Amino acid sequence: MKQIFLLLASILYLSASEFPHIQPIAVEEAPLRTSVKKEAYLVTPEPSSKDLESKSRSSELNEKFMPQDDNIDQAVTLKINFARNRYDISDRYIDEIKEFVEFLEENNDYLVLIYGHTDSRGSEILNKELSRNRAKSVQKALEEYGIKSIRLTAIGKGELNPIADNSSEAGRAKNRRIEIDILE
Repeated sequence: MKQIFLLLASILYLSASEFPHIQPIAVEEAPLRTSVKKEAYLVTPEPSSKDLESKSRSSELNEKFMPQDDNIDQAVTLKINFARNRYDISDRYIDEIKEFVEFLEENNDYLVLIYGHTDSRGSEILNKELSRNRAKSVQKALEEYGIKSIRLTAIGKGELNPIADNSSEAGRAKNRRIEIDILE
């Protein structure tokens, strides 16, 4: 009975849309006098190990890429460093990029500021350009893994914000880095 009613309703709907001069009319329906008594149970499945792993992975990524306190100005460092005067991303950092992509896919309303940095060797103008190219190379890699460019902004900071001493090779290597700000 219900199937027949649905069939008739769809035919009438199609007829009305194909023939605009046909206007629907109100029809009084006799109330149905059926009574069905059923017992129902809500069954919530136990979370699978895959669900638990997914939640655990999500928490792990949030912990890794989100600032640990409520300080919005705190940048998070992606573990991507660059060779001197280079802005190409070494293959050894691809896993870091992929993890960040996974984080962004789970948090698809976040916007990202990508800051490129350099050490203090070289001119300030060249370091500014080099740092911008580093940020753009990370942006391009994220886009290649499916993150929309509208969510990403690449900014070159040059040598302005060192995190280590530029007088040693180890310190300079730490300063050739990428930092990110997550905007919600």
